[in-house]
Amino acid sequence: MSEEEKRGRKREFPDEAHYKVLRALQRYGRENVATLAKMLQMKRSTVNDRINRLIERGVIRGFSAVVDFEKIELSTTAFVLIEIDRSEGGFEEIELGMVKKYPQRIRELHRVSGEYDIIIKVKEKSLKELGDLLEQIRIDFPVKRTRTLAVFKSTIEEVSHPFDLERIIKSDVLSLRNTKIL
Repeated sequence: MSEEEKRGRKREFPDEAHYKVLRALQRYGRENVATLAKMLQMKRSTVNDRINRLIERGVIRGFSAVVDFEKIELSTTAFVLIEIDRSEGGFEEIELGMVKKYPQRIRELHRVSGEYDIIIKVKEKSLKELGDLLEQIRIDFPVKRTRTLAVFKSTIEEVSHPFDLERIIKSDVLSLRNTKIL
């Protein structure tokens, strides 16, 4: 039970303090709770309580390292719009197959509206390797056509962890009970 609930005050979730804690964790995730509390000018117990509540409610799904892709020679970024041949199967199987086959190369995958069905964000060592990946995707999956947008400069880029395959596999959205991919 939170301190506010013990004192009989129930606050809106999430409130401004939750957002402050989230921003601090995103920027200074390696700091301990006491240091974060000083930075936020909040009590340590309040910051700790907010973090625990954010975890319990699933707002914070985990903690991960922020990778500098340049330093591991994955400096080529591209967004690939993919149109799927719908006569060849469902989106869930195709999406999961891509994630499973290329978990370190595909950094994001989204189903989108419009003339394309899926957009993926890819990190590669070079344009040649990007081309090789796209050719392999065309061979492995029922792709009608693609459009590739190479990134020249990322002014703001949200850096996230690789796919959590276990979470994806267990999710209701991408149920594997009736698929033949795995």
